[in-house]
Amino acid sequence: MNQISLCVSTYNRVDDLKRLLSSALGQEPAIPIIVYDDASSDGTSEVVREQFPAVELITGQENVGLIAARNICIRAASTPFVLILDDDAYFTSASTARQTVADFSSPAIAAVAVPFTENGALMQGDQSGDTVQLARSFIGAAHALRRDAVLACGGLRESYRFYCEESDLSIRLLASGLVVRHGTSDPVEHCPNPDRHPLRRRQLRWRSELRFKWCHTPTLFVVPVLVGHAGLLLVRSGQFGGLRESFRLCYSSCRDVFMSRFERKGVDIRTYLLWRRLAKLPRLTLDATDHVLAFRRAPQQRQVQGRGISLKR
Repeated sequence: MNQISLCVSTYNRVDDLKRLLSSALGQEPAIPIIVYDDASSDGTSEVVREQFPAVELITGQENVGLIAARNICIRAASTPFVLILDDDAYFTSASTARQTVADFSSPAIAAVAVPFTENGALMQGDQSGDTVQLARSFIGAAHALRRDAVLACGGLRESYRFYCEESDLSIRLLASGLVVRHGTSDPVEHCPNPDRHPLRRRQLRWRSELRFKWCHTPTLFVVPVLVGHAGLLLVRSGQFGGLRESFRLCYSSCRDVFMSRFERKGVDIRTYLLWRRLAKLPRLTLDATDHVLAFRRAPQQRQVQGRGISLKR
């Protein structure tokens, strides 16, 4: 029985997609492959049908965006795990998918930050192999998910449109007692497409980070956190197109947050503190935090287990 499927959403990158699919067909053992063509205009669907007939192709009639496209792929999969790669990434080892399945070594692991290299640098992952090292989140270019856990918490939040959907999913999983780990597989290669626009991406990231902080920061901290985020924008306004453009970005982003105010479900303070700790070194391990995670998975046991839970390194 297949344990993991490759899910790829693509838009007008047919050459990149061909490279990825060619490498994916070399995985041992073979894995199911699902491609969502997000209404491309470069003949992507025709190429996939003609050159990769074994691939399950879903052709969108209108462009829905990356996050919604990934949700469609996750729902279409029938395996317990899904491996998600950007269409401008590709496999360099035939063992990556099999090794990624092995990284789900505990039912508490809901996501794996799959190792990948970009411009010669390893971007995420753990090659030590001694412990299960935890991550706060993962980079969307290469990651794997426990399908039922992701669907149970509502999937990726599509209102982000771009950036922070990974962190949003990760903190919701953490609140339910599930974690992200650093992967140990052979890395994939990510070749960022040259059509990126750095200024626009910085603006999108700031906007998404504001939404994320609004949605998940505990009530006790939400005002200073949001004020600090806005202040950082003004201090670094030169990186966002100047002071005038920064004010415009702040206004439009705050308006979006107000429109999405019903999405707010601030996490409890313990989850928030654990979330912040997961970003620091030394990395937390699954063994050191399993009792904390079990506490979140089984709130009805709180009276039995008592108070005084602490984190160990």
